[in-house]
Amino acid sequence: DLHERSVGRRWLDGLDVPGRWLEGLGVTARHAVGTAQPHRAAAGASDQGDLPSARFEHGVSGREESGGRRWQRRERDAASIANMEGVTVFIAGGMAGLLSDSLMHPLDTVRTRLWSQGDGVPAHQKYKGSLDAVVQIRKSEGFKAFYKGFVPVMAVTPVAYGVYFSTYEASKRWLGRWAKAGEDSPTVHFAAGILANVTGQLAWTPMDVIKQRQQAVKDAPFRNLAHAFGTLYREGGVTNGLLRGYWAALFTYAPFSAVFFACYEGWKSQVIKMRRSVTEGGGGGSVSVP
Repeated sequence: DLHERSVGRRWLDGLDVPGRWLEGLGVTARHAVGTAQPHRAAAGASDQGDLPSARFEHGVSGREESGGRRWQRRERDAASIANMEGVTVFIAGGMAGLLSDSLMHPLDTVRTRLWSQGDGVPAHQKYKGSLDAVVQIRKSEGFKAFYKGFVPVMAVTPVAYGVYFSTYEASKRWLGRWAKAGEDSPTVHFAAGILANVTGQLAWTPMDVIKQRQQAVKDAPFRNLAHAFGTLYREGGVTNGLLRGYWAALFTYAPFSAVFFACYEGWKSQVIKMRRSVTEGGGGGSVSVP
């Protein structure tokens, strides 16, 4: 062993190759000699022609292994970031939806009351318009009546909007890769908007049925939220009870969702370009939505 190390060191010293450089590649003197000797015996090559081959082989394998680990680490980091972005989108979308529905619920109650006026309601009990409905509801039922049906909204809206926006973001990434069009394609935004409404309506439809039944009458049609969902299920199961009106709502709101997201993404990209142009001192320019 000592003899081999001694011979290997003299051989490397004769080549005038820095030892630290070899150590950086993970090649020891003994290994370099052991790797090079079979080549010399088989082909009669010189010592100086064998060392680069050994050095190259070990250097490449080390870089490949290191590159593989870096690639795996990047994949894990990307998956972790995507998961965090998904959670962020879900929470932000849910809270935004809850806030907007909370503010608009009184107007939604007035609209439902006006819709629900049929031929069976005496003329003197009918609302003459939106303003008259506000006055009459406030006078006869109090301010709390404007928030009838708000319990299902409070319980379901955060989930519905969270699923809605999360589906849109996930669909945008998946469709962009599948169609090889990228995430900035208006067609991808349009299709992702439709898919977002497909999933969102699964939560919105039963919520709307329960909410509107509570808004339309002065009495309480359900004891609690569980009783409301149970009543819808007993009346028609899933398709004709909980999801009654799903397809009508989907054909109404899916096109709106598709156009909304396509326009939103188009204008967002234009605003980013305008801000970048102003920041870089490029001045103004024409703005067009793709």
